[in-house]
Amino acid sequence: MLKWTIRIVPILAIILAITAFTILSSYPDLAIKKGGPWITLYRSQISGKMRIANKGYWISVSRHVERRIVTITRGRRSLLKIHALRFRPKKVDFKVIHVPPEKNAEYNIVKVAEESGALAMINASFFDPAFNPLGLCIMNRQEVSPMSTAQDYQGVFFVRKAKVDIAQRKKFKRYKGYNTTGFEQAVQSGPWLVLGGKPELSYRNKKSVSRRSAIAIDDKGRVMFVVTDTYFSGILLADFAKILAASERDGGFSVENALNLDGGNSTQLLLKTPDESYMVRGFVNSPVYIGAFKKVS
Repeated sequence: MLKWTIRIVPILAIILAITAFTILSSYPDLAIKKGGPWITLYRSQISGKMRIANKGYWISVSRHVERRIVTITRGRRSLLKIHALRFRPKKVDFKVIHVPPEKNAEYNIVKVAEESGALAMINASFFDPAFNPLGLCIMNRQEVSPMSTAQDYQGVFFVRKAKVDIAQRKKFKRYKGYNTTGFEQAVQSGPWLVLGGKPELSYRNKKSVSRRSAIAIDDKGRVMFVVTDTYFSGILLADFAKILAASERDGGFSVENALNLDGGNSTQLLLKTPDESYMVRGFVNSPVYIGAFKKVS
C-alpha cells in the first residue's frame, strides 16, 4: 500500500498541475480576479538578468502599420512577449478617445475601436476607482481632465498642428495655449521610460514585476504602441526601458522617447486592419485610449 501511494502521489500532482494550468489559461479572467495573491507571489519569485530570446522582425501589416513581437526571458520563471505597432505620422492620425464613466462597463477596447474607426488602439492614462482619468486629458481640443503635478505624471503625449510628440511636463506647460486647449489631443502619464535615447533606470517601485504599456517615438520619428503580453508574468520598468532604448540590431526598438502608460490589468492593445486583426486583451475597460487612424487626405 505504501509503495502504491508513493508512486501515485507524484502522478496526481502532475495531473492537478496540468489541470490547473489549463483552466487558468482558458479562463484568464478567473485567474486575474481570484488568483491575485498567487500571481503576486509568482511574480515576486522572478529574478535573473533579462535576455532577448527572439528579436522578431517588423512585418508590414498595411501601408499604415507595421508590427513586431520580441520574446524575452528573465531567469527560469519569466517568459513573455513584447508586442509593438509602429506608425509613420505622415500616414496616420492619432486621437485620444475618452469613455465617460457611465458608459465604461459596456465600452471595451473592441467596441471603442469599432465605433471610432481606429486602425489600432492602446490603453492610455491612469484613472481613479470611478473611472475618471488622472492627469491631463484633451480630446478634440476639449479638456477632459486637468494637468496633474503628481510625481510620476512626468510627460505628455500630444498632437498639435499635425505634430506628434512626447514632452516633459515642464516643457509642455511652456507651449503657448497649453491651458486653453491649443492642442488637438493630449494624454499625461508616466514615469518616463526613455528620454533622449537613454533608458531611465531609477524607479520608486523598482522591484515591481507587472504587465506594461507604453507610447514611444523612435529615432526616425515613428510612433509606437508597445505592450507586454502575459497573464501571470511581467517585466520590471527598468528592463522595459532598456529594451525600448536598445538598438534594433541588439533586439531593441531604437526609441528616442517613451512614456509609461497604465499597466497591470489595464494593459491592452488592438490592431484591426483589412489584412490583419489581433488583440492583447486587458482585464478592465480603460476610460482613455490612444487610437491610430488612417489619415484623411
